[in-house]
Amino acid sequence: MKYQKVIASSLVIIVIGVALYYVISNRTSLFNSVAKTDLQTQSVTIGTVTYKVTPKTITRSATTWDFEVTLDTHTGSLDQDLVAIVRLVDDKGREYKAIKWEGDPPGGHHREGTLSFQPIDLKPKKIILQIEERKFEWKLEGR
Repeated sequence: MKYQKVIASSLVIIVIGVALYYVISNRTSLFNSVAKTDLQTQSVTIGTVTYKVTPKTITRSATTWDFEVTLDTHTGSLDQDLVAIVRLVDDKGREYKAIKWEGDPPGGHHREGTLSFQPIDLKPKKIILQIEERKFEWKLEGR
């Protein structure tokens, strides 16, 4: 009888431990798995330029946070230095500068590429990609 109580207590502790581990690891992995398919593409026209932005890698383990950016216009030339004009802003209002652009060079009526930022160390509830006066916002809360 004494051993049955010890075994039952041990099993209860193991079950509770496994349940806690599962809950904690899923909460962390949900944020770590935020990817292109989780955060939707957003598109807006500013003046004569249409911007389309899609988060690609927004994870704690990523070496950079990347956004796929497409610019289109029917007039003028797309000469913007995206690294200089785009900012990533977290839910506390902290701004992060882009670190690189990999894609089409300035000029022409169409540009496409990847804009990269250093990952945000703290887990923000939302992120905002700011291009000129336009803000693209994605909620990360609950991920």
